[in-house]
Amino acid sequence: MTRSTIPKAPGALPFVGHSASLIRNPLRFLKRTANAGDLLAVHLGPFRTIAVCDPELARFVFRNDRVFDKGGPIFDLIKEVTGERSMVVMEHEQHRSRRRMVQPAFHSSRLPAYADVMLDQMDEVMASWKQGSRIDLYEEMKQVTARVGLLTMFSHMQPDWILSRTLRDSITIMNGVFRRIVTPSSLNRLPTPGNIRYNRANVRLKSVVDKIIDEYRQHEVNRGDLLSVLLENESDPTGDRRGITNADVHDEVTVFFLAAMDTTAAAIAWTLTELLQQPDLLRRVRQELEDELGGERVTLADLPRLKFTAQAAYESLRLHPPVWLLTRNVTTDTELGGHAIEAGSAVLVSPYIIHQREEVFPEQDRFDPDRWAEPHRTKQARDGHLPFGFGPRKCIGEAFGMTEMLLALARIIPNWELELRSRAPVRSSVSFVLSPRRSRVTLARAGRAA
Repeated sequence: MTRSTIPKAPGALPFVGHSASLIRNPLRFLKRTANAGDLLAVHLGPFRTIAVCDPELARFVFRNDRVFDKGGPIFDLIKEVTGERSMVVMEHEQHRSRRRMVQPAFHSSRLPAYADVMLDQMDEVMASWKQGSRIDLYEEMKQVTARVGLLTMFSHMQPDWILSRTLRDSITIMNGVFRRIVTPSSLNRLPTPGNIRYNRANVRLKSVVDKIIDEYRQHEVNRGDLLSVLLENESDPTGDRRGITNADVHDEVTVFFLAAMDTTAAAIAWTLTELLQQPDLLRRVRQELEDELGGERVTLADLPRLKFTAQAAYESLRLHPPVWLLTRNVTTDTELGGHAIEAGSAVLVSPYIIHQREEVFPEQDRFDPDRWAEPHRTKQARDGHLPFGFGPRKCIGEAFGMTEMLLALARIIPNWELELRSRAPVRSSVSFVLSPRRSRVTLARAGRAA
């Protein structure tokens, strides 16, 4: 082990460190960082972090969650939205028991019922589309994923009532979290218009979540969804049975609603956008869907046969991982990549950085679904593909999210011809979730609709 200084990432400026680069063009900064070394010092406003750029080191950090526990500047700010008691921000010991508690809602046996909801909600949103009309793919996919999240995780609720109150607030919150990460904490307390909008959106979202929970308690029926699982494990108010508290339930509901909406919507919109920018690849997906589905409505059972469609989704998640920036808190003195790391250090792990490593993903900027086909797919690439994280804290909704992605693609592409309104490359809109900016398309019905 060496005690040599970890080199600083490129782009640092006096006093502000890397904050200016992150605010001005965060993805360009991360691309430069990806191939500048295996471990790099990054200064995010008032925070000092260590960026992990090597895939094996990243997997080591994810796997060893006792030493590299949830924490650091990102999670401290996420708690403003999620509260202190959601699984997403829990430290190691509490996380294990909470994950076991909510796992039944994500068991594979529930996917067929969830898939039916996904397809119905996709069709409901598509029913509002008109020949020649113009839509924003990301905004439309948020309508789908928000409805799916509500009807699968909180199946008693009517989605329209909640959507009308939460979509705009959710966007304000997600954008606000990223802004607060890269600016000095003192500025986050000032009564600026942005801070006021962020704080008011938080208050309104908490009110809606309380309403959801109250409605469920009144009906006292276990529907097997997430909220039923949480309420079943709630502490007895008399103190006879210890479980999770009302605050725990509130925080988990908030997290799963936001996660179910934004991340999957961004992933679907990015996959469609990438395919639209490469017509030959889009034709291959459309031909596969025609060959395998024969014009029929896709089902969950069809998905294993949609290999190229899955490759396109997988490659989109590589280029545009929705959750692109994570931090971990070092709980004890340790070693990483040959360097001594002190307890209390903040470690930054970015799937976006890992996915930009040239030696792992040749021509890393190119959208190439064939890199995931046998025999081209390498072990190095498989191990370096981390859009859902890795290890004990790997996203609990991975199968749910991938299923929703593939079903959405398999419903939209056979039924609609989409044309991007601009010939310019679609750029990323960087907030807490990496989403396409202005993914606007003109709609035309496909020749053979299912």
